Amino acid sequence: MNKIIILTAILSMLHCIHSSVISDSLNKDGLRALQKKYIGDCEKEHHVGESELKNFIQTGQVQSEQFKCMLACYGEKNWNY
Repeated sequence: MNKIIILTAILSMLHCIHSSVISDSLNKDGLRALQKKYIGDCEKEHHVGESELKNFIQTGQVQSEQFKCMLACYGEKNWNY
């Protein structure tokens, strides 16, 4: 009986880890798409730092086009894939 419980727990952990890896992969692909769409305009408009991004997140403006542009610009300059 204990072997079944342990096996079930291990399988559950593996499923969670696998789901997390897939989710991270999709998030990176989504960011790349945003970068391709917004990076040109963003480079021309303004410098983007963490404080600017945090301000948009705290004020609930994460769906705005400007935030998407800023996130793509920041990601292009600061994140390595």
